[in-house]
Amino acid sequence: MKHFVFVALFLLFSLTQSACFDEDTSVPQNNPNEVFFRQNCAVCHGAKGEGKQVGEKYAPDLKSEKIVNDTDEKLFQQISNGGGGMPAFKYQLTDDQIKEMIQFIRKEIQKKK
Repeated sequence: MKHFVFVALFLLFSLTQSACFDEDTSVPQNNPNEVFFRQNCAVCHGAKGEGKQVGEKYAPDLKSEKIVNDTDEKLFQQISNGGGGMPAFKYQLTDDQIKEMIQFIRKEIQKKK
């Protein structure tokens, strides 16, 4: 009986979690950078980094010429410290994780135009 209850609760939890994401923001579990992006960045920047309106602010398109041409250091500072409506992620990510996130954005988001 305990096993049945556990399985039922697990299935219920799985269904409620999958309802939190639409098809474009489903979270693949094999790439921690993609998981973080989908759970934290896609909310404002869009599932494909296309940018979108969030309240009165516009979260920029990560494939825009301006951001593509920004230095890694500038992106590091923006992700780390936030600003302009973006939250600071320095309390959630280590410096190395922020650098990995920048490489993920460069290789996986910006290459898909």
